[in-house]
Amino acid sequence: MGRMLEGRTILTILMLAFELYVVVVGFGYGPNSRIFPVGIGIPTLALTIVALVAVWRPGLLRSADASLGGSSIAVELPADEERENVSYPTARVLRMIGWLLLALAGIALVGFRVTVPVYILLFARLEGRARLLVCTLIALSCWAFTIGYFELFMQTQLFKGIFFGDTLPLLRIRNGKHAPLKGKICGSWHITKRSWRRCVSSSPPMREFTLFRIPLRDF
Repeated sequence: MGRMLEGRTILTILMLAFELYVVVVGFGYGPNSRIFPVGIGIPTLALTIVALVAVWRPGLLRSADASLGGSSIAVELPADEERENVSYPTARVLRMIGWLLLALAGIALVGFRVTVPVYILLFARLEGRARLLVCTLIALSCWAFTIGYFELFMQTQLFKGIFFGDTLPLLRIRNGKHAPLKGKICGSWHITKRSWRRCVSSSPPMREFTLFRIPLRDF
């Protein structure tokens, strides 16, 4: 019971539940639409399970590592044995949960572009006690990856935040008819500022995953 109260255990379980939700919901999408949530969710889910095992049964991973050659530092240093028995105070657990809620609030208000660099800068500076230059470089690197990978490479419209006129998504799934398209580009991809859709003369109701403003239609 004492181990369950550790901050990293609680946070790992919360992450595991969220990742499992994303993967399960992703399997209900179309063949092309499920690539993003399932393709990223499954590896992340597997790594989170390994992290949870490392907290609950650290000896299991050490035994497996020792059987492969004992290359892990954790096998050689007995100090790690004592570190596993250290419980974090409740205040620290609540503080970590507060950081997660702050990230969600920032994304909802000002979107990913602003929240990602600012959040990483503050967390690395206040919690990690890193130097300001290092925190800034890490924040800029994460911001560049977010913009470069999702918006430029994946062609994904990230949520901009309600302060910038976007609709609050909160991972909701909307069933119903999509809005009429501007222009007549049937048979090709129609690009708009807020989303991209395929122009067809008649189509069934569409389910939309609005976190990234991507319509989830079977292409």
